[in-house]
Amino acid sequence: MFWGCYHDFTKSVYESSIDDLMRYILFNLVIPSNGRFGVQTNPHWPLAMSVEGVYAIPDIIVVDRKRNEETVVIIQEDKTIKNPTDPFAQVMAEAIAAFQLEQEKRRSSGQLLASFPLLLGVCKGFHFSFLCVTLPATLAVDVKFGHIVLSDK
Repeated sequence: MFWGCYHDFTKSVYESSIDDLMRYILFNLVIPSNGRFGVQTNPHWPLAMSVEGVYAIPDIIVVDRKRNEETVVIIQEDKTIKNPTDPFAQVMAEAIAAFQLEQEKRRSSGQLLASFPLLLGVCKGFHFSFLCVTLPATLAVDVKFGHIVLSDK
């Protein structure tokens, strides 16, 4: 499939093109074609933050189908040209939302996670920056209830 043929009319031309390119690169060059991983765009995840509900909307996610559609990679486009916000702060909020969602899926079975490993990425044109993070379960709860999280640095 030629990635340029697809256009989501709910997004700007620029944003849709970058998302399509990232999805094409991941699907055709990075992710093994054994059907285990899936690439999705723009999921609307509820993010419980200070007891209020907002949404985190990552540009691209990769899910592991063998682990009940668990998110393993989140990629966010760096949109600082249009909006002066920190893309790494945005992708961290999306990571916390993914963790909260995964904990909710597991709550009924009693198999809550103690931590949640993710690969987070920010894309600016053809430049990708990635970082591996492991979110502790306490962080997702602290964000949900508005507890102050202090850095040890």
